[in-house]
Formats: sequence, C-alpha cells, structure tokens
Amino acid sequence: MYRHFKTKRALLETAVSRHLESVQRVELDLRNAKGLDPRTVALIFGRWLLADLDAQREMTHILERDGERLKALRERFRAGADAGFLAVAALVEQWARSAGLELDARAVAAALMGAVVNFRRSAWTLGAAPLGLDDDRFLGGLAELAAAAFRGTPRQTRRGANDGAKSSRRPSKLDPRHR
Repeated sequence: MYRHFKTKRALLETAVSRHLESVQRVELDLRNAKGLDPRTVALIFGRWLLADLDAQREMTHILERDGERLKALRERFRAGADAGFLAVAALVEQWARSAGLELDARAVAAALMGAVVNFRRSAWTLGAAPLGLDDDRFLGGLAELAAAAFRGTPRQTRRGANDGAKSSRRPSKLDPRHR
C-alpha cells in the first residue's frame, strides 16, 4: 500500500480521512435510526463499530505508538471518534426520554461504545476475545443490555434533589442510588 503514496504521512492522512468518512456515514444512519428499538440499533451499530475497529487497527496502533509526533492526525481521528460518541449519546437521550429515565446520555454512550472497543482490543492484545465469545454472542449480549436498560415501564415519581418537587421521570435502573 505504501507504494501508492509518496510518504507514510500521506498514507496516514488518507487513512484518517477514510475513517472520518465512515463515521459521517454512520452518524447519518444513527440519526435515521431514532425510531428503531435499542436492541436493533445496538446490533447494527455494534457490527459497524467492530468492522470499523478492524479497518482502523493499524492506524490505532500507529497513533498509540507515535501519537505525540502525529498530534494533528490524532486530533482529527479523535474528532471522528467523538462524533460517533455524540451520535450514540443523542440516541441514548431519546431512548431515555421515551422510557422516562434520567441519566447522563454521554456517559452511557461512552460505556456502551467502550464495551465494544474493549471487546475487540482485548482480542487483539490477548489473542482471543474475552471468555472466548464470538462477535455475534457478544453483540447479542450488548443488544440485550441496551434493550433492558431502555425498556419502557410505568413512570414513577420521586422527590427532586433540590426543590422537593416530584419528577415525572424515573431514575435509571443503572443508577446505584435508586435500587
């Protein structure tokens, strides 16, 4: 592949541009997925993310090793990753609102996406996926987690933390303060 580029930097620039294009496509897909249930989206997005991670494997290794020298490229790559996190956070916020949950959508998006990243990177680093799971089984578990977390249930009320007013939203099942 190097022979098609004048420099290694040109190759890396092209790789980052392709990554950004891929993220833009999935952002659009996620915006269009707002009517889909969390389980379906987790399966579809999880498959895309695993494939994208595989496609970006060498790039991420280069950025890990040489990121300090390639700060501009690393920042562009990070901007693409952040765009993906924000797109997932927007969906999480919509699902939470529909289920009457109060949660930090950005943190939940980072946790969900981080699970997928860790699953793939563990396989790269350790030579096998955690617990020997294949992609389908892992993504099935992720999808079940997403479905359970955002399953609509009758709304409960609770006292507001500061004003004593009742809230029409119930706390997240994932919030340890409300178990």
